[in-house]
Amino acid sequence: MKQTLSISALVLLVTTLISSSTPPETAQVYRKKKKVVTYEVGDTAHGGIVFFVNKDGSHGLVAALTDQMDNSNYQDCYDGINDPLHHDKLGAQYTDWRLPKLWEAYKMYMNLHMVNLGGFSASGYWTTKETVGFEKIHVLNFSKGVDFTSMKSDTYRARGVRSF
Repeated sequence: MKQTLSISALVLLVTTLISSSTPPETAQVYRKKKKVVTYEVGDTAHGGIVFFVNKDGSHGLVAALTDQMDNSNYQDCYDGINDPLHHDKLGAQYTDWRLPKLWEAYKMYMNLHMVNLGGFSASGYWTTKETVGFEKIHVLNFSKGVDFTSMKSDTYRARGVRSF
């Protein structure tokens, strides 16, 4: 006599075989939902202070906790922004620091400096926004919240940013 299995019995058999061959701890990993860490502006994380996050708070940008350079020309700041010697202990753990884009500098100004976070100076900070000609670049004035163009040979402050 020939035995046949219904489809539901076959599915139950296969599920049982798979479940019994999977170690319990592995099965739990598949069942658990991955926990996503979220951040808010002002949090200290990833070597700096958060000044911008995406909608769900899982990714964003941080500014270093201190200025990396002051009274330095653009090229020195650009070259030295990632040097661990220019960062505090937390920031020195990361090697992907860079100068901010102009819109990022404005976010730092609005989301941190305007609410007394980040310890920014009321001075000009270099950005990476070049203007007509290669010798001029935008600087954001943190005392007034306005940007202006300056010669790369002039001296201002630098604060590193990185994404997470």
